[in-house]
Amino acid sequence: MQTVYVDILVFLNTVIDCVLLLIAAAVGERKPVRWRLVAASFLGGGYSLILLLPALSGPVLTISRLLSAAVITAVAFPFRSLRAFLYQWGLFYLAGFLFAMLLAPSLNIL
Repeated sequence: MQTVYVDILVFLNTVIDCVLLLIAAAVGERKPVRWRLVAASFLGGGYSLILLLPALSGPVLTISRLLSAAVITAVAFPFRSLRAFLYQWGLFYLAGFLFAMLLAPSLNIL
């Protein structure tokens, strides 16, 4: 059985979400508000605790991931329009995909 340290799990995911949000803000040419960025990062770190739940079905897990990313994006960036929101949401996902493909394997964290 694998040991999971909750504090480290939440901390690492909070930091990673902060970096991903900063990347999404830079690419989307948005100036992030510090308290929004911190709050959204903590939400993302807290969402990582879903790993400790019993196995969720594929559709439920997919929907929860999409909704959590939407909430994180909504908290991080003030609402301008639906189009701007979807754009930032997509940038947040793109930054996450790139992180998972390029950086995470070399860090042995995924």
